[in-house]
Amino acid sequence: MRLALPYIKQKKDYTCGPATLGMVLSFLGHIKSQARLARAMKTRKTKGTQNWAMINSARKEGFHVYVNEGATLDELKYYLTRGFPVIVNYIEPSEDAGHYSVVLGFGRITGALIMNDPWNGKDFRLPELEFLNRWHSGNRMHKNWLMVVSKTPFMLGKQFAPLTSGALPPRRRSTAQKKDSE
Repeated sequence: MRLALPYIKQKKDYTCGPATLGMVLSFLGHIKSQARLARAMKTRKTKGTQNWAMINSARKEGFHVYVNEGATLDELKYYLTRGFPVIVNYIEPSEDAGHYSVVLGFGRITGALIMNDPWNGKDFRLPELEFLNRWHSGNRMHKNWLMVVSKTPFMLGKQFAPLTSGALPPRRRSTAQKKDSE
């Protein structure tokens, strides 16, 4: 099982986040340059891209986002079988450093995960057990983190609505503001 996802190579050794989100947005028909996404996500050489920046950047582009920390391999496969590529934060095998990649399929016989990895290439394969052992952030604060981006809402887990002007709730005035206007 494999989704047809465009491949984007990361331009710098710390821009895996923008490249990964760029692949998913392109899959959804929304093209953004890696440089523009890196600026929007405040990607830095010293720390790369934070999970929250990935979430908010997709929301600001008008997409719904589902995030789960503590996800299972079955959950990841569930999204794939429903046509959603899955962004993961894991330990990249050649550098042993925190890294983002897009899982776009899995081998039904071998069980290997198939990724468009912005560092390791298109259709990069990683055996399930190795992936599970590496499925955590570089500082080990975030284990089994995944992110799914969609044009429409879907009813599972912790979701974030788009951050476009039409999707924002009305601002409430504080009590002090109400008294000042009376």
